[in-house]
Amino acid sequence: MSFSYSRTVFFATAALLLASSTVWAGPAADLVKKGDDLDLKLQASRALVFYLAAEKLEPKNANLLLRIARQYRHLMADATMREEKLRLGGVGLDYALRAAALAPNDS
Repeated sequence: MSFSYSRTVFFATAALLLASSTVWAGPAADLVKKGDDLDLKLQASRALVFYLAAEKLEPKNANLLLRIARQYRHLMADATMREEKLRLGGVGLDYALRAAALAPNDS
């Protein structure tokens, strides 16, 4: 196998991997954008639907986990029952702790 052929195969493979990673990154970014739009409108439960869907695609995205934690905080503030406030606060705290573990210098 010649050096030229190996180099061509390497660059073709690298281009293919780069293109496929862009395709995979797209749907999560679109979901986050939709969630962000709803967050700006103070629609926490609707934003959370999009953020949780994005989390399935990018479970180790610290910024996304913080967005999710924030929505649970908003829902906690709106809840009327003490038990529900505690449950939502606990879920939000879990997401915040996961984000802090993934990006300790950003928390």
